[in-house]
Amino acid sequence: MDNNDKLDVNILILIPARGGSVGIPRKNIKSLNGEPLISYVIKAALNSKYDLDVIVSTDNHEIADIATKYGAKAPFLRPKEISGSNSTLILTSKHALEYFSSKGTHYDAVLSLQPTAPLITSKTIDKTIDKLTDSDFTSIITVSEMVQGHPYTAKRLLDDGGLASFVDIPEGAITFPRQKREKPFYTNGAIYLRLSSLVETYEDGGWQLGDKPGYIIMDEKESIDINNVMDFAWAEFILQDKHKSRFF
Repeated sequence: MDNNDKLDVNILILIPARGGSVGIPRKNIKSLNGEPLISYVIKAALNSKYDLDVIVSTDNHEIADIATKYGAKAPFLRPKEISGSNSTLILTSKHALEYFSSKGTHYDAVLSLQPTAPLITSKTIDKTIDKLTDSDFTSIITVSEMVQGHPYTAKRLLDDGGLASFVDIPEGAITFPRQKREKPFYTNGAIYLRLSSLVETYEDGGWQLGDKPGYIIMDEKESIDINNVMDFAWAEFILQDKHKSRFF
């Protein structure tokens, strides 16, 4: 795809990929259908209609080398203090913005892509960018429909062995047929696009999305997030399917 479209804002695409993984060793570069997992989101980002800087923030030399092989940039190694299992995406984004600011480059917004979501499409990336630039939203995040269960049926386990509703349920709503209930959505974590001003002024524990967050809906297949071997198997099945177009 030719990256011919121009933006009036400068957006950084950031792919966070630390070396450690609790569930699956070396997960971010584990082979998925013959290619490293991280390569899928790199290719999706590079195939955006916009010509944007695509960088990988990692603490691992091997991941950095693989990222550059597939066309991303890895201009730094992430500090150890924000590379643990409890490190947050927004602090990773803040570190990247500070790094580039120290080099004289300013970005108006930062779009974070999770490498564990290999079925993300360039079209979804572009829709996310378009929604932010064509509106007064302070951030855009991707969401997916909750196809299994519903907040109305969720329960809290009480210490005495009893059950209680997890959320407040409108009167009569629990008796509605499933088809008539309001559709619930969840944040799938695949894409976060935030104005840089939100990231740069973030303080630990604060609200991360600004006063007017927006959303882009991703379908169930594109929203696959790889956390375990079953997720890997499901993603590989879709990628290998000869009739993949059925899913997209």
